[in-house]
Amino acid sequence: MAAEIRIFNPDTLGKPLGQYSQIARVKNASELLFIAGQLPSDKAGALVGADDFDAQCRQVYANIETALKAVGGGWRNVERHGK
Repeated sequence: MAAEIRIFNPDTLGKPLGQYSQIARVKNASELLFIAGQLPSDKAGALVGADDFDAQCRQVYANIETALKAVGGGWRNVERHGK
């Protein structure tokens, strides 16, 4: 069974600031989603919270949530590894 791979940038996130895709979705017997490192930028690409660490963290996590929602997922689908 060949894996179905979809690599894309959802319209709900700002355009990447480099030559990469924000999401890679791999479906086989199970499904994995890889989200590229997110920056504290809004959909228009503008920096959110300049000189404000907390605001930048909120934006990064909001961007991750937006990426999850782009494929019908949410935080309940995030696997945590480690201690």
